[in-house]
Amino acid sequence: MKKYTLFKFFYHQFLYILFCASAGFASTPQWTVLNSGTTEKLHDVNFLNPDYGLVVGDNGTVLLTTDGGSSWFNINVHSFSGNVHSGLILHRDTIVVSTFDNNTFTGETYITFNGGANWTTIGNDPGSSHSTQLTTPDHSILYSVGSSLLKSSNLGTSWDTIFAYTGGINSLSQIQFVNSMAGMAGGLNSGFSTYSANMARTEDGSTWYSGDVFSFPNADAYTTLDFPDPDTGFMFTNHYNGFVPSNQNALWKLSGFNLVVNFPGDTSYHFTSQIVNSSTPGYGFAADFLNTQTGYGLFGGGQIFKTNDGGVNWVNSYSSTADTLSDIQMFEDNAGYAAGDDGTILKYSESTAIPSIQASDLIILFPNPASEAIAVHCASSNNKSTYRILASDGKMCQSGHLQNINSIIDLEKLSSGMYSLEISNENGTCLERKRFIKQ
Repeated sequence: MKKYTLFKFFYHQFLYILFCASAGFASTPQWTVLNSGTTEKLHDVNFLNPDYGLVVGDNGTVLLTTDGGSSWFNINVHSFSGNVHSGLILHRDTIVVSTFDNNTFTGETYITFNGGANWTTIGNDPGSSHSTQLTTPDHSILYSVGSSLLKSSNLGTSWDTIFAYTGGINSLSQIQFVNSMAGMAGGLNSGFSTYSANMARTEDGSTWYSGDVFSFPNADAYTTLDFPDPDTGFMFTNHYNGFVPSNQNALWKLSGFNLVVNFPGDTSYHFTSQIVNSSTPGYGFAADFLNTQTGYGLFGGGQIFKTNDGGVNWVNSYSSTADTLSDIQMFEDNAGYAAGDDGTILKYSESTAIPSIQASDLIILFPNPASEAIAVHCASSNNKSTYRILASDGKMCQSGHLQNINSIIDLEKLSSGMYSLEISNENGTCLERKRFIKQ
């Protein structure tokens, strides 16, 4: 009878969590540290929705969560190496990532259609001497920026070169779409003794033009940008001292884009650049604006700041122990994620006295990772509901019936590893699938 003695204690906690979650102990949103399970430097955050998302980092790190960050799984199991600088979720289980080797200045792009069980190379060295960043306007077309701006309309089978830049002199390092038509990319131009900003833009989702060099902030180097509106963007800059960043950081508002045919015939986007803040909280690594007034920025020293007046004033939102936070994605004013050095993953949400549970989830597992057994809550379960446990290669390892809404499944016969729990109704229709780890 000792088999489930300790587990029953956790199971009772699990039921208490369900009760408290339904009662709702919500309070002011705050940043909390999630258990990523790694100490690698993380570079990029990409979520399909607040529960299903990806963070990527050094030494082949590709972490996926399906439960809002409560658990993370490395879905790159010996498939490729290198530092992963960008990750992009096109659809559930369809993911694209790009790697970069700082020693050889080369990189590759990979895609998986089954949540990381298999990866296929779809691009060799698309970024040349720069790491690449990925984006999509509609979850079917891929864009990649590095030393070149590339586009693929067939999920990487072939790539079209839109702009080809010159190695370390000119580059684009960031790209995003505000909607399916309006896209922007930003980067650096390298001069004789310093840097300046560089940008490309499309308004029809197809044809791209460069930004007018005389419209940019004079002698300031781009660090990051974000466009909350097709005609309004925010660019963070640093006034480099030669090729070394200085402590002079600023925020510019870019607006009023107008396509102009210049002499002797080159077409480019002219725009108005207006300084919003001449002394931001620090070097801007990443930003995400919800609209033209409210936004979040990642600054040096692992700091997160928030603005409610278009960047004029910034208020500290979180101070991390990480030296650098690299990327941030916000869904609304009370939900978002950030990641950076030392495997740091942060979640912005309403704080609770207990771990929060999404009421919309059909299946809730506890604990995860598990050793002896897992407690399963399935809102639509009855005594005719069935379950299957699948290994990472898709092989079925265990099956059975659920007793009721709250059930216990024995895991003692499973080897350590990552599995999926699949719940089906009495008609055999799969309701949902959840990943878990058997320790």
